[in-house]
Amino acid sequence: MAIEGRCGLPLNPCRGVLVPGLTHGSNMNSYRSMERLTVRFDALPLARWGPLFQVLRLEHPGLRLEWKEASFPTADRSILEGADVGLLVAPPQEMGLDVVTLETSPMVVIAAVGHHLADHDTLSVADVLEEPFPGGRNHHPEWRAFWTLDEYRGGPPRVTDDDVEGPGESLDVVVSGRAIATLTAPLASALPHPGIVTIRLTDGPPVATRLVWRTEESRPVVRSLVGIARDMVRDPSSVSTERGRPRSQGRPTSSLRRRSSRANYPGPAPPAGGRARR
Repeated sequence: MAIEGRCGLPLNPCRGVLVPGLTHGSNMNSYRSMERLTVRFDALPLARWGPLFQVLRLEHPGLRLEWKEASFPTADRSILEGADVGLLVAPPQEMGLDVVTLETSPMVVIAAVGHHLADHDTLSVADVLEEPFPGGRNHHPEWRAFWTLDEYRGGPPRVTDDDVEGPGESLDVVVSGRAIATLTAPLASALPHPGIVTIRLTDGPPVATRLVWRTEESRPVVRSLVGIARDMVRDPSSVSTERGRPRSQGRPTSSLRRRSSRANYPGPAPPAGGRARR
């Protein structure tokens, strides 16, 4: 029996996840037999990427989507552990994975209210190189070096004696005033804490949000998702199997709107005060 959520919509009885197409008359055997796609994610705000998966669900009506929130990547496990695809911000390189860059965003600095950097409207990389960052014993070295700006410093930063494993723990350290951190601008705008100040980093590296999947993946549903993602970006050559720097910023395209139309979905809304280009 389906568990009912708001507006009478049936929910996944195991995870409380909305399962479109699972009706009150559906039994658990039919639920378990639905094709499943597990998405590992750390890209916020999440609603920004809803159209990507909405179009996928319309193209694959029997699909059951499951979501797995990502902790910080480590050197001893795959960034897709327990998942089929990933929606990830600046994921580290990993053999056997392909990516499509959905968008690039500026990097920003976050600091606690009252921190000596919090009075600044903007900062340069040079302004933050001597600041401590939240510590962690097993972070993926490439991922950690990117966020702590090691390339500009010529080595790792000072770190606290904490062992943070995810965004929540890292935020606690920053709120305490013992460290700063860097984030992508959209993620910083979604932080759930009033004790944080966001400061624009004028010369920091661009941060890519990417869809990640296994190179050997052959399931049609994954290939469909990749196709939709490619339609979301202006330049299909932003797809990279070598995980290089993104070459274009993701924007909705007419091909995605055509695809959405075929699936009876209106596609991304036009910008405020403007009209969607035909």
